[in-house]
Amino acid sequence: MSIDHRAIIENPDLIRSFCTIHPLAVLLGQVILARGSVVMPLAVVGKPTAGRHVLSRTPDAPQARDDQTIVGENSVIDAHAVIYAGARIGKNSLIGAHATVRENAVIGAGCTIGHYANISHDVLVSDGVRVMDHATLIGGTVVGEGSFIGPHVSMANDGDPEAIVSGTWSEKRFNPPHIGKRVFIGCGAIILAGVHIGDEAMIYAGAVVTKDVRPGDTVLGLPARPKPAANDGFAPIARFTPDDVSGDFAVSGHPV
Repeated sequence: MSIDHRAIIENPDLIRSFCTIHPLAVLLGQVILARGSVVMPLAVVGKPTAGRHVLSRTPDAPQARDDQTIVGENSVIDAHAVIYAGARIGKNSLIGAHATVRENAVIGAGCTIGHYANISHDVLVSDGVRVMDHATLIGGTVVGEGSFIGPHVSMANDGDPEAIVSGTWSEKRFNPPHIGKRVFIGCGAIILAGVHIGDEAMIYAGAVVTKDVRPGDTVLGLPARPKPAANDGFAPIARFTPDDVSGDFAVSGHPV
């Protein structure tokens, strides 16, 4: 076990063997680090929820259900990441630099959470999910196994905008998205409140998904709609081999 003397640890007895805690890392409250886990410089694990009501829309915002914050075996919390009290990180996962994992969020085994990603409260990220840089998973979102969430993807759980404006909205009424297994969501896509995306669906970059997506479907556009056939006015993605190129550059026999 390697613990730098400049790290701040409130309960060192909860640190398991073969862990590495770098200079100026901060572990607050009941933080359990499993065997082989690493906390990089200036990361904060176990951040208390004090002040959450100030940032929330209403005073009935959920608090951490458990004071324990768990980091699984061989997982890495990168520099400047913040893990709130009550979060769970599975084994062999990476939480990127400056990422945030909020209260009661669960990150499965073998996950990657990119730099500056925001995993909000009560989110469930299943095993093998990759959430890329600057993506936001809004409170209560569920992401199925093996899915890919591209950079700058954002989601909403505000199912009643009029109630938000009038001040009558409650977090108990939120309606987060549900993402199935092995779903691909491209860069910058927006998933609106209450949307269910079926297993193995594909969401193109920049799409705004306002309705449910059936398993295996591919959608694109604003608002997102099923991808048309290649002969419906959308050029197919060019795929070529050296045999396609002769003389002037050409793709599939068509000069460019």
